[in-house]
Amino acid sequence: MRMKKLLTNVCMLAVMAVLGACGGGQTPAEKPNGNETVVTEQPEQQRTETPDEGKDIEKEGVSEERPEENEVVVTEGKSIEDDIEALETLVEKDVEDTIATLEREYERLIEDVDSYEKYKLNIDKIESFYTKVYNENKSLCLRLYEYSYDYADLVIKSELSYNDKYGELKGVYDVIYDDAGSEIYDEIYNGMLTDIYDEIYSGILSDAYDVVSYSEWADVRSKEYDWWSGTRSDVYDDWSDCRSDIYDFWSDIGGELWDEDIQKAEKMMKEFREDIDKLKKKDSSKEEKSTSEGVQKPTPTAEPKTEDKKEETKQEASIRPEFKEALDSYEEFFDEYCSFMKKYKENPTDLGLLMEYTDFLTKYTDAMKKMSALNDGSLNNEELKYYLQVTNRINEKLLDAAL
Repeated sequence: MRMKKLLTNVCMLAVMAVLGACGGGQTPAEKPNGNETVVTEQPEQQRTETPDEGKDIEKEGVSEERPEENEVVVTEGKSIEDDIEALETLVEKDVEDTIATLEREYERLIEDVDSYEKYKLNIDKIESFYTKVYNENKSLCLRLYEYSYDYADLVIKSELSYNDKYGELKGVYDVIYDDAGSEIYDEIYNGMLTDIYDEIYSGILSDAYDVVSYSEWADVRSKEYDWWSGTRSDVYDDWSDCRSDIYDFWSDIGGELWDEDIQKAEKMMKEFREDIDKLKKKDSSKEEKSTSEGVQKPTPTAEPKTEDKKEETKQEASIRPEFKEALDSYEEFFDEYCSFMKKYKENPTDLGLLMEYTDFLTKYTDAMKKMSALNDGSLNNEELKYYLQVTNRINEKLLDAAL
């Protein structure tokens, strides 16, 4: 037995000497055959064989097939897991960094625009912010397409079984479609674009109602709403299209892997790649979106000309005071109603809210009767215009409150 161990050690020293003479290059270990012992390179530290391990090898008469601790072994499972983990980290960081950049810019904007006059003076910053939100969201969605392709490409090209490939592909859904998609919706569409509406449109600009002339106030507020509404709508469209396409891609590729049809899966990969390239080409050929298309920017407050004053007087006089008062009261009611319904949805079992809800139903019925009486077909152009502005704002508030 002692002689056998001695011969084994001599063989190991001889092989290590040969490897050292060759400059320490990696030489793949030969597959064990019979009683041969596997010798692998140990680049960082030499593994010391314990007495118990030596006994096990002698007892079995065959070397273990499990790799040594320091052996550099690239296995299909470990390789795909490392690559996928790196890609998932990249996706998460990209989404977080993009949102954080927009949030910092939003905070700076709100600091600079804390009054109606500052809003008028910084109107270019307002427009620039809306433009940046649109473009950053669109670019991020395009990158999610790329990440989805790369993720599926890693899975398909791996040496995993079809069943394991199908399981690994679930990451496209979990990490990109679900996690990244939900974060974009929560933080951009339903986050900062809701916050800026509350801060500027419903805040600063609403408060200016008693500060400036009605015609100026209505014009500035209407244009701000168009900018906000247009940007929010475009952001939603890009997000929704991206998420829908990624879901379909994941579902289709997964179906082919389940059927073990790698050729069809590769064909779908090629088609998805072509679709991405078309989207990127289309996006790069267009100039950056301007939220002010067709919208004239408000200018800093200045003393109106005599003709402008006459026009303002004529316009304001064309709206009956009782009509405007009724509409303003109608809008205030829905502001209260939306606020109440949000509380009610969060705690529907609150008895106090239930009693208050009954009162709101009565108020709602009365408000609708008054509105129906106002819109009796006798509205002039200015009254109709104001009526549409108010009802559009109310509809948007109801939509935001999901009522």
